[in-house]
Amino acid sequence: MGFEEAITQIPVSTLLILGLTVVLAFSSSFLQRKMVDVEKVRAVRGRLDELRRQIGEAKRKGDKKAVAKLQRKQMVLMRESSAVLSQQFKASFMLMIPFLILYWVLISIFGQTPVAVSPIPFPWGAVSEDGLWLSFWVWYFLSALAVNLPITRILGVQYG
Repeated sequence: MGFEEAITQIPVSTLLILGLTVVLAFSSSFLQRKMVDVEKVRAVRGRLDELRRQIGEAKRKGDKKAVAKLQRKQMVLMRESSAVLSQQFKASFMLMIPFLILYWVLISIFGQTPVAVSPIPFPWGAVSEDGLWLSFWVWYFLSALAVNLPITRILGVQYG
């Protein structure tokens, strides 16, 4: 049995893809943590939320003068927010190329070969008597959904 044949067998493929998902999530979150001022992002978002609340309140009261003043403040804050967003974009872009290369390699290895079995029905799997067979992209997507939130919390990269 060759290497490629060995890694495409369940449960090896299931665990390999899950492991890679965890590594990618940690890498992404770690890079975000190093490149983005998380506290500044939270502060800007908090001020924007407060300003939107005040604008909504002024609109409900019909205070056009206050709405105009708050909207000017909002424009200034939006400029500050764009600088913070550019930090986030740079970090994401730095990971995009390696991620796409890795994804291309993995999809060429696994293709549509089942890599995991699910007892829960999903519209993207192939049904068999053993359960629901999941392809690489479906299993990777489900794994990413499961691991990204806990990892961002562990590394303190949540912005909200």
